[in-house]
Amino acid sequence: MPELKAGERTFILDETGFLADYATWTEAFAEALAPQMKIVGPLTEKHWAVLRTIRDFYERFGQCPLVFQVCRESSLRLADLGRLFPAGYLRGPCRLAGLSYATAYSTYGVLTRYRSLESPVPGQEVDVRGFLRDPESWTREFAEKMWRHLGHYEPLTEAHWRVIFFLRERFLRERVLPNVFETALALGLEAPEMESLFPDGYNRGAVRLAGLAPAARPSRS
Repeated sequence: MPELKAGERTFILDETGFLADYATWTEAFAEALAPQMKIVGPLTEKHWAVLRTIRDFYERFGQCPLVFQVCRESSLRLADLGRLFPAGYLRGPCRLAGLSYATAYSTYGVLTRYRSLESPVPGQEVDVRGFLRDPESWTREFAEKMWRHLGHYEPLTEAHWRVIFFLRERFLRERVLPNVFETALALGLEAPEMESLFPDGYNRGAVRLAGLAPAARPSRS
C-alpha cells in the first residue's frame, strides 16, 4: 500500500492515493499532502475553514458533503474554492480532510444502490457506482434514462446538455476529466446554478450523465 510520511507519522493510502483510514487523520496529514494538491505555501485559515466544514459535516451526518453544500456553508463561490484547491474538490479539500472516493460514494448509499443496477440502455454497461464503463458507447438516451433513474422526471434542458457536452468534448479531446471548478469557470456558472441543474452533485450528476467516471480514468477532479 502507498504511504505518506509526515514527520514521524506514516499514513497509509489507498490505491487512489486517498487516506485509507479516516480515523488516522491528523492536521499533519493535510499539511504533508497539500503540496501534491498544487497548493503553494502553507495551508491558510481559509483552507482550514473548508477542511473543518467537510469533516464536521461528515462527522454529523456520516456523509461527504457535495461541493455546493461546502460553498454554501463556507460562503464561498466555486471560483474561490477553486483558487484555494486547484486540484479539484474530491482530490483537493475532501482528500486533505481525510475522506476518499470510497467514503464519498458509500456514505450516500451509492455502492449498495448500484450493485444491482442494470444499465438503463442495453449494451451500455455501468460500474457499481452507476458510471458508464465505456465513454465511447455513450448516447443521449443513456443520459436521459439515467436522469430519470435518479428520480428526475422533468426533461433535461439545454442548460443541462451544455454542461454534459462540455464534459464529453473536453474529455474526448484531452482524455482528462475537468474538475467542477474548471467546468464552472469555462461555462460561467456559479454554485447555485450548478446545484439547481445537478442536485445529485457534480460527479454523481453531471459527470455520470456525460458517460464519464471520476475515479476510473485519469482525472483532476
